[in-house]
Amino acid sequence: MLHRHTINVMMMENLNMAQILFLFTLTNDCRGVMIPRKGMCCRKKLPDTGEYAFDRIATKKVLFSRHETNMTIILQILWMSLLGLGVGLFSAGLGLGGGVLMVPAFITFIPEMDVHTAKGTSLFIILLVALTGFPRVRHAQEHRPQLTSSLVIIAGALAGGYLGAALTARMSEKAVLTLFLLFIVFLMLRLAVGEPQPFIQRKPTHKSGLLFCAGLAAGAAGSATGTGGGSLLAPLILLMGLLPHTQLVYSANQVMIATSIAAAPAHFMGRQLYHEHFTIGHVCLEVVPLIVLFAQVGIIIGVRLNHSMRAYHRRLILAWVLALVALRILIQMFV
Repeated sequence: MLHRHTINVMMMENLNMAQILFLFTLTNDCRGVMIPRKGMCCRKKLPDTGEYAFDRIATKKVLFSRHETNMTIILQILWMSLLGLGVGLFSAGLGLGGGVLMVPAFITFIPEMDVHTAKGTSLFIILLVALTGFPRVRHAQEHRPQLTSSLVIIAGALAGGYLGAALTARMSEKAVLTLFLLFIVFLMLRLAVGEPQPFIQRKPTHKSGLLFCAGLAAGAAGSATGTGGGSLLAPLILLMGLLPHTQLVYSANQVMIATSIAAAPAHFMGRQLYHEHFTIGHVCLEVVPLIVLFAQVGIIIGVRLNHSMRAYHRRLILAWVLALVALRILIQMFV
C-alpha cells in the first residue's frame, strides 16, 4: 500500500497529474487528495527516506471523501427521480411533454450541459414517456376523439416548427421572445380569470381549420422559444373549445409522439457540443433511463388525475405552467 502523502521521486517525474491523482486514490480512503496551485512548489523532500511529499500549505483539495461522493450520487439520483415523476405526471395528467421542467433542470444540475443538448435530451425523453404512457392513457379514455383531429394538429405543429425557425432567422431573438411572451401572458390571464369556453360542435372543415391554427401557433412558439409547444397547445385547445377537456390528454399525447419522432433525427445528428455522459449529437443518453423509469410512476398517478380532474382545476394548473414558461423566457431574454 502506498504511503498516503508520499511517492517516489522517479514516479513523480514520469507521471502526469491525472496519473498522480489516480495513485493517491489507492491510499487509505482517498480523503484529502491534493494537487498544486499554479506557480507554487508542491514537493518537499523527507529527510529520512529521501522521498518527496505533497506540501499541504501549497496545495488545494480537489477530490472529496467517499462519504461526500456517495452523497453527491444520492442527490443526483434524487433529483432525476423527482424530475421523472413530474414528467410522467405532466404527460399523462395534463397532456404536456414536460420540457418546461426538464430543460431548466438539466442546465441547473448539470452546469456543463449546453442548451441544445438539454432540449434534445428533453425531446427524446418526452418521446419515450409518451410512447410508454399512451397505452394507459388509451385504456383509461372512455370517449376517444377522432384520429383526424390529432392528425390536423400534428400537421399544424410541424408547419409551425418551420415558421418559428423562419421567424427566428429573420427577426432578432429578443423581438421574437417578446412577441411570444405577450402571447403567453394573454393565454395565462384568459385561463386564470376568463370565462370557461365549453366544447362546441362545429362543422368538420371549420373545426379542422381551428385545430390546424392551434397546432401552428403552438409549434411556432415551441420552435422559436425552445419551451416546447405542448405547454401552449393544451391551453389553446381548451380556450377555443375545440375538444372536451377530458379528451385533451389523449390527443396531446398523440401529437407529442408524432412531433417528437419527426424532430428526433435532427437532434441525434446535430453537432455534439457536450462531450460527457454518453452523448450522441444533442441527446445525453446517460440521464434517460432513470428519468423514464420514474416517469412510469408519474404516468400511473397522472392517468388517475386526468380521469378525476375538473375543467376549472385543469385551467388553473395550465395557467401556472404558462407562468413557468413566461418566467423561463424572461430569464432567457435578460440573463
